[in-house]
Amino acid sequence: MLLPRVSSSIPGRIHTQPRAGWMAGVFLALLLLAPTPVWALEQDKSQQKCINQVNKNFAKVASAQGK
Repeated sequence: MLLPRVSSSIPGRIHTQPRAGWMAGVFLALLLLAPTPVWALEQDKSQQKCINQVNKNFAKVASAQGK
């Protein structure tokens, strides 16, 4: 919770200022909790065959739409 910090010489006037330590802590937590990259797994022969067939079919659809 960000609490207001009194930094004015005028009575009744309150200014809020972000606290650098709190912000640095949040930034560090976000860096530590960031997800790690996920690398693609190698496809087996049947998966490669399926992917290639889907790509060929997509190329046929794109060609037909282009005409």
